[in-house]
Amino acid sequence: GGSISSETRAKVEKAAHALGYAPSQIARSLITARSRMIGVVMTELTARNYPDVLRFLGGEIQSTGNRMLFCSSPDDSGAAEAVTDLLAFHVDGIISSASLPLDALEACERQRVPVVLYNRAPRSAVASAVACDHPIAMDSLVGHLVAGGMRRACFIAGPETAPVSNDRLLGLRTAFAVRGLAMPDIVHSDYSYEGGRAAALERLDCAEFPDTIVCANDAM
Repeated sequence: GGSISSETRAKVEKAAHALGYAPSQIARSLITARSRMIGVVMTELTARNYPDVLRFLGGEIQSTGNRMLFCSSPDDSGAAEAVTDLLAFHVDGIISSASLPLDALEACERQRVPVVLYNRAPRSAVASAVACDHPIAMDSLVGHLVAGGMRRACFIAGPETAPVSNDRLLGLRTAFAVRGLAMPDIVHSDYSYEGGRAAALERLDCAEFPDTIVCANDAM
């Protein structure tokens, strides 16, 4: 955008090409105070079962002229360390599919880095969130099943520490309770197709097997 002649520009570009020079976005960020990087934190479970999330996030981030800096966390317990790593790169924002502890959110607030939680309930006003309304969803689901004649249900939950699974389980139990229904049988699995299949076969092999199975995620 500089006001130089086309001849001068051509000379500069020719010299840059000969020297193997490439502009440094890192150096530029020192002037603009923007890294043009959006940090993404994703648990291994989410990355394995919903790989399209990462692909679509990357596409949307790039379409705005930014780049994605991805950090994987084994589970929610490693999310704080991932956030610390991202803040060291002075990212312009963070999207996290892992639940973040309050101290990590406060660190982001101090550095004025906005945080959006993906499919996680906002535990603090510091972060925004994009997620399903689990209580309403489960109430609608149970109402549909009751109308269809459900008598005995089984809920195949995710790992006992999985926040979304626990939110959906709570919504399911509440929906059963307000209708005066017997609580469903609960079995925990690992969010995988194989885990869901094994849990279902185990329950269907019982003398009083369920006529309805509800799963905590699509893969199961």
